[in-house]
Order: sequence, then structure tokens, then C-alpha cells
Amino acid sequence: METGGGAHRAAHASAPSAPQAPGPAARHDPTAGRYGDGSYFTGYATADALTGPYTKSETPLMDTENTGITGPGGQDVVGDGTGDRLVFHGVLSEDPLVRGMYVAPLSWTGGIPSLG
Repeated sequence: METGGGAHRAAHASAPSAPQAPGPAARHDPTAGRYGDGSYFTGYATADALTGPYTKSETPLMDTENTGITGPGGQDVVGDGTGDRLVFHGVLSEDPLVRGMYVAPLSWTGGIPSLG
């Protein structure tokens, strides 16, 4: 099932290796908001070196608007030899609230992550 941002529901995902972001360091910024509604999001921050200092992005990496999935979060970056993927959970059903796994392509431009 494809959703916005090129994300697909995942039945199973495995990672043969942990990918490294090209260029500057990027780090996960904790998710915020309530995962059962559209306020949940995942941010990120970047730095020229792994030890920082980090600058928080003004826009989230994932939110309901850019993925088409309510409450996207709890992500992990995996590489499959052809590129990076973001594996994350999101709402499958709102009543009752059911969450499931999704996979979306992850790209890097100048060390900045983006979906798609």
C-alpha cells in the first residue's frame, strides 16, 4: 500500500548494514506531539562534526502532512545496498487505534535527510 511521500506499509524489513549519512552529521531529534493524531512529528538536527554543535531543523523530517500517514515516528534508517530507507510506525486505523510499520525511501542532499 503506497501512501504520501512514497511510503509503503511494511510486512517485514531487515537491514544488512547501517547506512552513514554523506557529508555533515545528522541526528534524530525526538518525536513530539500525540501519536494518535496529526500533531506527532519527527525532527532532526545537523552539524559539521559528529560532536556538534547541532542546529535543529525548522521543518520536521516526517509529519502527517508530508507522509500522508497519521502519527509517523519511531523510525530507523536502514540500507539495502540500493539506497537508504526509513522504517517507521504510523496509524493504520483510528477507531480502534491501530499502528503499523511503513517503509519510505530516504535521500540525502548535502547531509540533509528527506523522504522520497
